[in-house]
Amino acid sequence: MWACGAQEAKSASAQLHLRGACGEKTALLRPESFATLHADPYSQGYATGWVVRPTENGRTLQHAGSNTFWFAMMQLEPARDRVYLCATNWGHADAVQAVLTLIQSLSTQAS
Repeated sequence: MWACGAQEAKSASAQLHLRGACGEKTALLRPESFATLHADPYSQGYATGWVVRPTENGRTLQHAGSNTFWFAMMQLEPARDRVYLCATNWGHADAVQAVLTLIQSLSTQAS
C-alpha cells in the first residue's frame, strides 16, 4: 500500500482524500471525482478501495493495505474534519486488530 519511510506521502494522500470527502476541490481531483471514488453504489459498505461505515455524523471511510510484512490504515471522518493514520512493521492479523483498536480509541477520545 505505502512505501516504507513515506510518511509525508501518506499524510498528503490522507489530507487530499479528506478534503475531497468534505466536498472541496483539490489540485488533483474535483469534488465529483472524489464523490465517485468514495461512493458505495451497492450499499455493501465498500467504495473504490474504501470501507464505508455509517456513523452518527455521516460516515467514516477506511483504506488499508499490507505487503504481509507491514500494515497501514487511514481513516477519514469528513463530518469531523479528521483523519487518522497508523502503520506497523508487522503484517500479522494481531497487528491489524491493534491498528483498528488504536484508531477507534483515538476517534472515540476525540469525540
